[in-house]
Formats: sequence, structure tokens, C-alpha cells
Amino acid sequence: MSVTPPQVTAIVSTYNAERWMRGCLEDLLAQTLAEQLEIIVVDSASTQNERAIVGAFQRQHPRLVYLRTPQRETLYAAWNRAIRLARGRYLTNANTDDRHAPEALATLVRALDRHPQAGVAYASTGTTCTPYGRFGETPVTGQFKARRFDRRRLFWDCLPGPQPMWRRELHDRFGLFDGSLASAGDYEFWLRISDEVRFLHVPQVLGLVYQSPETLSAKDCELSRREAELARDRHWPKAWGPRPADPKPLLRRLSRGDTYRSWARALREKLCLRKSSS
Repeated sequence: MSVTPPQVTAIVSTYNAERWMRGCLEDLLAQTLAEQLEIIVVDSASTQNERAIVGAFQRQHPRLVYLRTPQRETLYAAWNRAIRLARGRYLTNANTDDRHAPEALATLVRALDRHPQAGVAYASTGTTCTPYGRFGETPVTGQFKARRFDRRRLFWDCLPGPQPMWRRELHDRFGLFDGSLASAGDYEFWLRISDEVRFLHVPQVLGLVYQSPETLSAKDCELSRREAELARDRHWPKAWGPRPADPKPLLRRLSRGDTYRSWARALREKLCLRKSSS
């Protein structure tokens, strides 16, 4: 392990994602700040052989940490294990099937360095139905178009999206992710801290997300909806009065592009499923 602390820790949780692991690590190690990057892979009792792939990379990259749990845990319980070990000043999550622009992490670091009062930085991400691709080379089918932060809007939309960066010290102040949640643990944390922490929107597309029909949100939309509603009820400010139902007006739906609307997501997942089976 390098004596000099890393600037960023990327958290990778894996379960039966052997086919994605090599590309995930190659993507992270291709970052322009790779020399300042720590990667912690938490193997949540996978039945596949991610360990061997990570081990091969570890021989060349001493800041790559591998941890295996004796039984499968929620995504956020795995993230919490990594956070306890993390040495980076900044944290980010890296899903095994997601990819990044080479300068993505450096861009978010610069944003947070320039705005020390901000705790979280986030940007837009493209979406694709093509697996195993690289950022800039893979056909993009849609986009999570990140918007300027607004706390009220956060109670309807998870504005930080799938690839945010945040300060490690936030967990000293506000605790870890809720490990009992399976789908909305990050959303619950953003809501939890949103009254005291500034969120920084970076108006660039810095990542690529594979729209897989195998994701938890795709397989169990009802679970995702229930957990999101639980998080909203838990953190809705009393000073705002009763929490209104989301009316989903047409203008707001259109303003979100094709990001978190259920009909657009369902269409993309169908297209991806057809493509993967053809």
C-alpha cells in the first residue's frame, strides 16, 4: 500500500459480475488521476471468480484493495465496508458495468476543490444498450441529464444520478448509508444531508451507464418506489408542511428528458433485452 494517501477512493461492489470486472478496473485505471486513485472492490459473496481478476490487477496497482464478505449483503452495506477502509479525501461509486470519460474523476475533484463549501458534485451520464463498451466509443441511446440542484426537486428526482463524487468527511458528520435499504440507500443519504450540504452541478456528460434489464431497479420497480417514498417521508422538512403527492405535470416530465420516467426506462429496457437476446 502506498504511503501517500490517495485523492479519490472508488467503491466497487460486485456480485456475480465476473464478465464486467476487467472492463471496470481498466476503465478506472485509465482515469487521468489514476496515480491518485484508490479502488476498493467489495465482493459480496459472489459465486463467480472476480477475485482472480482483481488479484491480477493488484500485482500492478498497489492501491487496489479486495475485500470478500462471507455472505451476500445489500449494495449499501458493501459500500459502508469500503467507506470504513477508504483513505481518499473524496469518494465515488463505480458500478461494474458503468464507464467514465477519462477525465471524469479529475473534473469532479477540480469542482469540489474550487468550491470547498460544496460536499457533493455530479454531472450528466449517457445511457446505452450496448454492453462492454467504452465511453466515447459506444452508441448512446439516452441520457441522465443532470439538473442544477434544487432541494425541493430532490424530493422528486435523485439529482446526483448514478456517478456522483462526495467528500469522505460527510460520513463523519452524517453517518453511513442505510444498509437496510436495497435500492434507495444513496437517495436516502442525499436527502438526509441536503439541508446542510451544498450540491454542485457540473454541466458536462462524464459517464456512461449500461441499461441492463438485470438491475435491481429494473427487476423490482415496486421495491425501488417504496424505498424512495420511505426516504422522502423520513426527511421531508416539517416546516414545508404536509408532503404533497407528486402530480408529475407534463412540463416537468418533459423537462427531465428521458431520464427517470418510468415509460422511457421501460422502453429502453425492452430494447436492451431484445438486443441482448438477438
